[in-house]
Amino acid sequence: MAQSKEIKLAELIANNVEDFYFNPAVVARYLSDQPYYTIDRIMEMIVHIINHQAQRHDTEAVDNLTSDGITLARELAAAVKATREVMDFPNLKLPKQHDEIVAGLPKYDTQQVVKYNWLTHEDDRTRIVIDHPFI
Repeated sequence: MAQSKEIKLAELIANNVEDFYFNPAVVARYLSDQPYYTIDRIMEMIVHIINHQAQRHDTEAVDNLTSDGITLARELAAAVKATREVMDFPNLKLPKQHDEIVAGLPKYDTQQVVKYNWLTHEDDRTRIVIDHPFI
C-alpha cells in the first residue's frame, strides 16, 4: 500500500534522528534558510508536534514515564497557547484550541432532549414464564 508523502517524511525523520551522528542544528540551519511559505509550513508542523507531545506528557506523567523533551514540549505548548491569545496568525493552520472545538459543537436545548431513563420509564411489557424442568 502506498504511503502518503507526510508518512514517508515522518519515517525518514524518525529513522535518521535515532542515528548517533545526527546533528539537529544542521537540519535547523538548512530549514531556516527557506522561503516564507516553507517556513510557515515548517512552523505548523513544529506546533503540531509540540501539541501532541504535550498531550503525551499529560497521559504519561501519571506513571512517571516522561522525558525532558516531552516536559519541554508541555512548556512550549503553554507558551504557544499564551502567544495565540495575544496574536493572530492568519497564514498558519495551527491546531485548534479546546475553546475553539467546544465553540464549534452544535448547541441544543437540554429541556427538549429526552433520553431513556430507567427511573422514569414504566415497564408495560408482559412477562412470560416458561415452566420447564431444564430451564
